[in-house]
Amino acid sequence: MKINSIDHNVDFLKRQAKKLRKSHVSAELNHVQALDLVAQKHGYSSWNNFTKNLPTKAKTITQRRPEIPVPAVLNYHHTLTGAIIGQYPNRKMSVKNHFKLGRLLKELVSEVEYYKKADKIIRGIRITMDTWLACEYDKAALDTATFNSIYFGINTYHTDVIPSIKRQAQLKTLLRRARGILDCNYHECKPLNVLYSKFNLAMKALESWPKNIKILGPKNKQIRPGTFVRVKTSKVVGVVLHVSVL
Repeated sequence: MKINSIDHNVDFLKRQAKKLRKSHVSAELNHVQALDLVAQKHGYSSWNNFTKNLPTKAKTITQRRPEIPVPAVLNYHHTLTGAIIGQYPNRKMSVKNHFKLGRLLKELVSEVEYYKKADKIIRGIRITMDTWLACEYDKAALDTATFNSIYFGINTYHTDVIPSIKRQAQLKTLLRRARGILDCNYHECKPLNVLYSKFNLAMKALESWPKNIKILGPKNKQIRPGTFVRVKTSKVVGVVLHVSVL
């Protein structure tokens, strides 16, 4: 019966061949002959036949990160005052990948709407990416309507306050996929590491759903105070402070 053809078995057979030579009565048994005999003992026609049937090693797929440019990060400024309010990677991710990431984040936001802890973290990730998108593409490169639809736009409505166990696992997969998009498109830098810390917090939240969630939000799908909104004609994000019922 053939043994498993892996590297340590090659060494094992070589040791057996060496022992066979030492124990052999005739000194005429050379190393090549001893290897052939040991290979035949394990079901191969010869040593060459054994080595030819070794499985090729699976290549380790290393995810290549983009090179770090100089400078690694750029500042972004307050729309009105011009003051520096944050930094973003000095790299432009394609609009196609922004759309992919946006779809994942919108689905996550929709599913965790009633889970306050996860909702706050994932919305924060979405706002960060929306800000980076605005820094990477001006109005000439990306029209306002398209820009507004990438990370905000229309969310799908869900029916379960607490998703099923299967759905919870799917949400964690969505979060991993979202982070994977960042891994492939941004270089190592402080703003990205800060964003990764938010992903870690989001994953911890998705791994510990509460058993019960009380729905305290407004009825009839009214916009909740504290919700970030944007008008169709502008990239500027605002926040809802008060909801009036007419």
